[in-house]
Amino acid sequence: MNKLYIDYNPQYIRIAYTEKGLLTEFAVERSYMRGPVGNIYKGKVENVLSGMKAAFINIGLSRNGFLHVDQSLVDSRQYGAVVERKPLKLTPGDSVMCQVVKDSFGEKGVKLSLEITIPGKLCVLLPNSSFIGVSRKITDDARRDYLEDLAASSVPPKSGLIIRTAAEHASDSEILSELDELVSIWKEIEKKYQTAPEKSIIYREDDLLRRALRDFSGYEIDEIYVNDDKALETASMLMPGIKINKYDGEENILLRYGLGPQINALRSREVPLSSGGFIVIDKTEALTVIDVNTGHYVGGKNLEDTVYKTNLEAAVTIARQIRARNIGGIIIVDFIDMADTAHKEEVLKVLCEAVKSDG
Repeated sequence: MNKLYIDYNPQYIRIAYTEKGLLTEFAVERSYMRGPVGNIYKGKVENVLSGMKAAFINIGLSRNGFLHVDQSLVDSRQYGAVVERKPLKLTPGDSVMCQVVKDSFGEKGVKLSLEITIPGKLCVLLPNSSFIGVSRKITDDARRDYLEDLAASSVPPKSGLIIRTAAEHASDSEILSELDELVSIWKEIEKKYQTAPEKSIIYREDDLLRRALRDFSGYEIDEIYVNDDKALETASMLMPGIKINKYDGEENILLRYGLGPQINALRSREVPLSSGGFIVIDKTEALTVIDVNTGHYVGGKNLEDTVYKTNLEAAVTIARQIRARNIGGIIIVDFIDMADTAHKEEVLKVLCEAVKSDG
């Protein structure tokens, strides 16, 4: 069974999602230091690097944000669609409306996009684009065509729309009602931008509770566990039809349901495999490197078989760790060398299949 756990209290929110008992996604947000991802700002262009096709934009944070011409319009992992890139035309001193798409890390500031997205449960409004798309997780061709036509005929002029996975079984009225809400939000953002001072926030993304319930709507969830009445009310409203269990015990809800060890393991550099092998995850500012090792596993018929089985298990584990740790950017996986070409192809196939659920 797939389960969603919500640990809600005034100091922080923690969200855990499990598939067959294995933790595949985890997020934490403290009430006094919410992250900037998803927020929209009125920024000021400080510097333009034409050779890098990039700009640094002051949005009022401790470090300037970074905007690159190759910033995709939409995060493919979250929305299941990728669109064309647009040329960057900015000069120092310009005021720009921009959205944070990636948090700061190390010495790097936040990553920005000029292509604004206003996400809802069923669809995502793209007010500055004419792109129309449907989540790749909706595989029925007839339904995809219908939803694409519905989006194209309903979205405001010069705007775009992405239909999310959760809309696969939604009614037209539900989709159009949400679209109207997103358009209203966008109009308020435009209005506020006109009078807002430079380097200020003009739209704040929902907190983790509503954001998670919104974004998990397209997942196959059998049950939800909550520990708070507000979380129960919000989950009931945003995820009708799913069984929701209220936990009233004194022990922390995530510990009560045995997720403590898996959550603690997310901080570990080394991740054990059930066979006896292990993977090592090293994250830097530039990229993430994942190394596969046989460890104590010697159970194969020969060295090639041992390596092959270790790599197969590692491929599945790596995909789950990427999701659970929310690893993005460049990822390099160093599998153990294999001599058999068929084995290499099968390991790659398993890895590709394992990351499919991540968009």
